[in-house]
Amino acid sequence: GNGNLQMRAGLSTMAAALAVVLAMMLVGGGESSTDMRESARVGEENFNEDLVLRPLADGNIMTHFTFRTTCPIPDSFLLPRGRGSQRKAGLDPLHFNLFPKVIAEIVRMYGVGEVHLSFSRGRWQTEQWSHPPIAVPQGVELRAWFLPIEGLAEAWKGITNALSGLFGASINFLEPATSHIHPKNTFRPRSALVKSIWRDSPPASHLFYGSLPREVACTENLTPWMKLLPCRHMSGLSRLLQPKRECGGLYSSYTLHLAVQCEKRKDGSCLPGSYFIELVQTATGVSNTVALGDKSIYKTVSARSLPPMFQTKFQLSDLLLSGGDLEACSLAADSWVHVHIPSFLQEGESVHVTPTGELEEVKHRHPDGDASISYKLSHSHTTQRRDVEIRWALMETRPLVSGDGGSYITVSRYVTGHATDRSGLVLDISNSHSRQNISVHVLDHFPWFVRAYLHLLHVFVDGQEKSIDHALHIQSVQLARIRNGMTSLEYNLTVPASSSSRVVLEFRKAYLTIDEFRPDANRGFDLPPPRVAYSLPSSSSSS
Repeated sequence: GNGNLQMRAGLSTMAAALAVVLAMMLVGGGESSTDMRESARVGEENFNEDLVLRPLADGNIMTHFTFRTTCPIPDSFLLPRGRGSQRKAGLDPLHFNLFPKVIAEIVRMYGVGEVHLSFSRGRWQTEQWSHPPIAVPQGVELRAWFLPIEGLAEAWKGITNALSGLFGASINFLEPATSHIHPKNTFRPRSALVKSIWRDSPPASHLFYGSLPREVACTENLTPWMKLLPCRHMSGLSRLLQPKRECGGLYSSYTLHLAVQCEKRKDGSCLPGSYFIELVQTATGVSNTVALGDKSIYKTVSARSLPPMFQTKFQLSDLLLSGGDLEACSLAADSWVHVHIPSFLQEGESVHVTPTGELEEVKHRHPDGDASISYKLSHSHTTQRRDVEIRWALMETRPLVSGDGGSYITVSRYVTGHATDRSGLVLDISNSHSRQNISVHVLDHFPWFVRAYLHLLHVFVDGQEKSIDHALHIQSVQLARIRNGMTSLEYNLTVPASSSSRVVLEFRKAYLTIDEFRPDANRGFDLPPPRVAYSLPSSSSSS
């Protein structure tokens, strides 16, 4: 940023389909004994855990944990509770074996059908690490879909304060109208209940969205996040998560996805008696591997024939404390470890995976050229220590090629001017695809003191200015009043093949009183990052 206004453009990038699809595809896969399934399902509650390991071209390792907990609920659990303190009256006591009670209380207390919360620190380097499993902005992001209840503002205030106290973060700062918006076209609910109530078209007034780009995720956020797991930090894949190490890595993010699901009839409505709460927790991190020799020399040859100084080695046991063993959570129905091998790392057999101990192995080859090896963990103790070792050759330190690990769309955001008068917010979007035009959807929002001149919105394609009527399809605009609300802008933009587009929005910074400045005012202000989503004709949507 320049002058008195700074931003951290933690822009959302395309999510890697393999890591998410692979984890969801293998959850519940494989055969297991009857006793194991009976011990994993207590009162029809269910818990699964997955870990995806991805070796990166620059010698680092990505770990992506997925924990999924489900719990059936009675139909009366979702009855309207009135406003404010009336919701507390007549609530039956809750009892769960696996599902965290505090999360169920939030669903019942505030009439929420879906919640997405993320914490993130560091910058995901798409040009070196390929796409992230889940794209989240830097800082804290929260969005929630509410059921048809009275007092939406009170419910939003309650859920932000509840999550703030639960995770030790400043999420309650999103409660004022100057800190959240109601997007109309950017998000679609995943909750089957929310979809069935409004026939896949819920009103924007029931969606609340806000972000805190300056909130830095740290150990005080990860520790309560881990306490929501059935095995806590005592056993299972969660033992591999060390808060101090995760928060000290190159990148780390933690998410919580909560949704009320159901079995649907043919007409799209929910079948009575089929409601259940689904809680998905993910943790993504990028860490340095063991110290290498000469890091200035990179090769793309077989890791088996390289001397140690040109290889990177990672052992899964390195994430455990000394003396620990790798085993499944005793309450998990399934526990899998997946090694994702990108296609651009497979040249010359440059990746070598070696398991030890009793691990059930399943190999997969994907249409996009990527490969994966999955290992199922058992609940039993073994005499031989279970471990997975990965060796791979270092790649050249050049950006990944689009379509071969790299992204077709690259986005950058910066500020021009001095932020006091006639400054500009610039959004650069480049399309590296050689043949296809790509349609991009953008959600941009900023606080009230950024007074945007929407009549001075400019669009440039390869340096030539284009007419707004032809270049942009503006879907919704919400202007903020002084000290009331936020400005939001949703639009679609088509970026031609092998071209770049630039969207410039002129603004000035409004006058602020001394008590309206954040601490360390000389540092400037952090603006929420825009959300950019796009889709390719030959692949699924990405954001």
